[in-house]
Amino acid sequence: HQSDADRETQSPSETRTLSHETIPRQLVVATLLCDKNLGERLKECQEQGHEGIPPDELLNLMTEAAKGIDFLNAPQHLLGDERISIQHCDIKPANLMLTGASVMICDFGLARFFSDYWATLTGTELAGSPAYMAPECINQRPSQNTDQYSLAITYFELRTGRLPFQSSGIVEV
Repeated sequence: HQSDADRETQSPSETRTLSHETIPRQLVVATLLCDKNLGERLKECQEQGHEGIPPDELLNLMTEAAKGIDFLNAPQHLLGDERISIQHCDIKPANLMLTGASVMICDFGLARFFSDYWATLTGTELAGSPAYMAPECINQRPSQNTDQYSLAITYFELRTGRLPFQSSGIVEV
């Protein structure tokens, strides 16, 4: 372990060893401005007399969202010398942004890092949107499938105009 004094004198371009005490606890995501989110697109479609977003359009949007989630969830992101996956942990229509015909994932405030070592260190104090929350998150144990479950709930809502569960409480859902 390096002392604070050693870290202060080290050049930013030098290789550093990260321990669990020095792993950054913030994830910074820069993104373009968007046109609207998928929740807003749903409201537009409903105002036009549709139950939800028309199937052809929705399938294209969900394909875009799924590609983004697959990218995040793949253990390909370097953290120190380890490859990790990222679970967003709050996939819902308001966090899927439209930019032209592309969907971008936003709001990484609840994101968690996953690897064999780090999952236990970052998987606590999970919060989220109960209507979209995967069952394992109720017990604060997000898994590699958490975001896919939330995307399926999102698809259901965007297609039908309603959530599959009519409750907003974690215990009731």
